[in-house]
Amino acid sequence: MLTYALDGDRPLASDRGRVPVPATAKPEWIGATPHKEWRIEVHAGESGVHSLKLTALAGEIAVDRIALTLYFGGKPKGDTIDHTGDPGGGRAEFPDHPDRPDGYRPGWISPPVRATRSFHVDDRAGRDTADGLTPATAWKTLAKVNTRTWKPGDAILLRRGGEWKGGLAPKGSGTPEAPITLGAYGEGPRPALRGATGDGIAINDLSWWTIQDLEISGASGSGLAAHTVFGRPQPKGLKVFNVLAWDNGPAGIEIGCEYEKGNGWDGVLVENCVSWAHDSDGIVVHGADQNGCRNTVIRYCTAWSNLHAGGIWIFAGQNGLIENCLAYNNACINIWAWNARNITIRRCEAFRGRTPRDAGGFDIDWGCQGCTLEYCYSHHNEGVGILLMGGGDGDYGYRNFPLYTRHNLCRFCVTENDNPGLGLTETWQFGIVHNCLAIADGKDRTAIDLSGWPLMKETMQGGGWPEDSLFLNNIFVGLHGATVCAVDDHAATDGRNRFDGNLYWRDTPGALVLWGGRKNGNKWWEGNDKSTDLAPAMPYDSLDAFRRATGHETHGVNTDPAFANPYRGEYVRLPLDSYGPKPGAPVRPTGVPVVLSPEWLAARAKFLADTGAEAYGIPMSPAPATEDFWGHSLGTSPPIGPGL
Repeated sequence: MLTYALDGDRPLASDRGRVPVPATAKPEWIGATPHKEWRIEVHAGESGVHSLKLTALAGEIAVDRIALTLYFGGKPKGDTIDHTGDPGGGRAEFPDHPDRPDGYRPGWISPPVRATRSFHVDDRAGRDTADGLTPATAWKTLAKVNTRTWKPGDAILLRRGGEWKGGLAPKGSGTPEAPITLGAYGEGPRPALRGATGDGIAINDLSWWTIQDLEISGASGSGLAAHTVFGRPQPKGLKVFNVLAWDNGPAGIEIGCEYEKGNGWDGVLVENCVSWAHDSDGIVVHGADQNGCRNTVIRYCTAWSNLHAGGIWIFAGQNGLIENCLAYNNACINIWAWNARNITIRRCEAFRGRTPRDAGGFDIDWGCQGCTLEYCYSHHNEGVGILLMGGGDGDYGYRNFPLYTRHNLCRFCVTENDNPGLGLTETWQFGIVHNCLAIADGKDRTAIDLSGWPLMKETMQGGGWPEDSLFLNNIFVGLHGATVCAVDDHAATDGRNRFDGNLYWRDTPGALVLWGGRKNGNKWWEGNDKSTDLAPAMPYDSLDAFRRATGHETHGVNTDPAFANPYRGEYVRLPLDSYGPKPGAPVRPTGVPVVLSPEWLAARAKFLADTGAEAYGIPMSPAPATEDFWGHSLGTSPPIGPGL
């Protein structure tokens, strides 16, 4: 493990930033930094305590803080580094991994700028007294841009390769037919905005803007902040393409409203952006309640090493889509939704969520109704891989949204080496979880866990248990002493949950299912989990015994799934050959039919409001599944597990 100090003696103030440390076969100083004025390196080839080496390359450097993130862990082994305990296999910056199927695409080109007037800004040759209408007559400063009120069809273009100290706060709105564009011209790297006091780019209470091909870092506020103003009409039509945001304050890209006030945006598209090493969020779109932000699409984005709330998430709004995204090394939940209606998260990957907060992969959280999580891959998170939870009954006080989470769908997802893999808690109600794979490895871990505690109506912590939910055709695996399935107290006895068609496997002797009992006390959220009302669960060592005692799993099976090349999840979507049957293995049995009944869909639809979501490609209702996790046709026989 590497430890860090400045000049060998001063401890670092933060653990965020960008210092990739690739593997090395011999002792040498290695490192990377985006700064031109200085170089930072670490000696990664020898054992013992390691220190950072800081070298000034130009001018005088006053060091306020050092911020960095490790991308892999390894142990010295002779003259090499041993990465056998590291799920990344020693890879450095994951966003550049050539086998990555999703997330940020380095070669993707933003849509062409279509403008009636284009104004140019050149940090070297520009003059604020010029007209700005050509590269030869470009302006020089961001202050010049901030003085104008922009009109529909205008474009503000910064010179590629240029760097500006400070931020942008333009004025004016476009129209659906003629948005205003803030982008780049010329050749070379993205124009860079550095060190703004406040937000790097502030698009406040403006409609119909496109922002693309920029880099924002070092702002004391958020990198890109698009805020609404309380009491004003809801702004519409914000598109963000190919923006890099790193080492800013509250968030990299934040599109929302004043806390507890306002209603967020209508019609947001964030595509092919990377956001990392911020004090709080990577990419977040939000309102103040479930009538807030609407029609949000986040696709092909990557967020990592953000310190507080989430990598990528949507909250306090309705009708959203997060797809083909990556998030990792974030301190709360990597990708999630909270207090929202009709959010679909699909074909995403989340890993290495880290403490001190929830440290989870995916989450459908408090107050979510009619949301869908599908075809997602979670692995190597310190916390829950896929968290599905409510927060009690009633409304969340002055925020005026329900605490319970109802009529949500989780299907064809994979979670491995998380803790637990599938974790359901509190008032997750009328949900469906089917055709997922949850693998737990280690005696202190659980593949699927349903838990809760008595309702605490006097506090916002809620309580309650999962109820009235279906768990069909999943595979639950416990390795090296891990628990396969644990269902707590009310969720087991009278919660009206149903388990059927699932496959259970444990590679060591022990209980397949821990049923009933109580492991969380009345004051669990207050840190008291040793209450006198705790009780042990009933262990069932065989599925037959469990079936006879409870009536569950009429079609369930207890058998080795005989995977071809399992339990080797890496920092990419699972290889196609990992979870198919090994040669000569019996084909896994078929599952039970899964039907999204008209009654269930109708109950789900009561929570939703059609605000034009279909025009943004956001589904208002989940379609029947036609393919498995790997994109193969499901055919006529339902599989057990995510496919193959």
